[in-house]
Amino acid sequence: MTYRVAIGCTTRHDYSSLLIFAALLWRERIGYEPILFLIGDEDEAANLSWGAPTSGLVYNALFKFGFQYELIDGVKGIEGATLAQCVRHHAAAMDFPEEDILIPSDADLFPLRKEFYYQHQKDITLYYYNGYPGEEESHWPTCHQSASVKVWREMMGLDPAKSVRENLLRSLEESNIRDLAKARAADPQDWAAEWFFDEHYSSRKIKESRFYPNGIHRIAREGHPPKDRLDRAHRPSWKNANVNNYVDAHTVRPAWDDENWSMLRPLIEQTMPQHLAWADAFRLEFKKEMRL
Repeated sequence: MTYRVAIGCTTRHDYSSLLIFAALLWRERIGYEPILFLIGDEDEAANLSWGAPTSGLVYNALFKFGFQYELIDGVKGIEGATLAQCVRHHAAAMDFPEEDILIPSDADLFPLRKEFYYQHQKDITLYYYNGYPGEEESHWPTCHQSASVKVWREMMGLDPAKSVRENLLRSLEESNIRDLAKARAADPQDWAAEWFFDEHYSSRKIKESRFYPNGIHRIAREGHPPKDRLDRAHRPSWKNANVNNYVDAHTVRPAWDDENWSMLRPLIEQTMPQHLAWADAFRLEFKKEMRL
């Protein structure tokens, strides 16, 4: 059995500058093998979107470290960020053994405490089930909903004979995402429903499944954000932070920024010192390609 983590990422530098660091932590610190979905810009093939200078740096790093990835072409009328969020729940459509454990995550969420991510006593694990006060039985953070490939396929109605993108498009077309996208386009302040779409959709699928409620393992975390999370909302806490005191880190971004790097570099030095020289060089090259 293999433990796997699914991460979607657009070419947007806020996230793409962090993707490889997150993937390395999942593999080398936590023991999960990443599957990375590279999302094309709206209505554009992913291989074209990821041919840009900064994106090309990420692409080269994928080859350097041998990460498995899949290109997901853009969809007209739907933002790439939405696809990056939603594609993760469709990763089980890939040719993975049914018993493998699959967990979705973000490019800017760094896992730190290995034992935390091995709580799979039931069919589905909700790693922060109380992430939205008052919605504990209806809305659960994508980071992290965890289940076996077999459970994901049944719960999401995935067809492993079809591609991840085909399964994703079917889910999107069955949903109200286009209405939400139009509402946001008409009024940029009306963004929340679209941004949380993936969580609302997957939460509904969990509640409608035969695994709810008895097959759900609920893990509560104290605080919002959790007290055991190193969070960018509390930047002073990053100074001299000991990573062993935290479950995860919601990182400052983008990584190429000098001030942000001064906060990120000690974290990388503590968690994967063997890659520090490469990380320094990658960050500088990324900044250079930003033309800033």
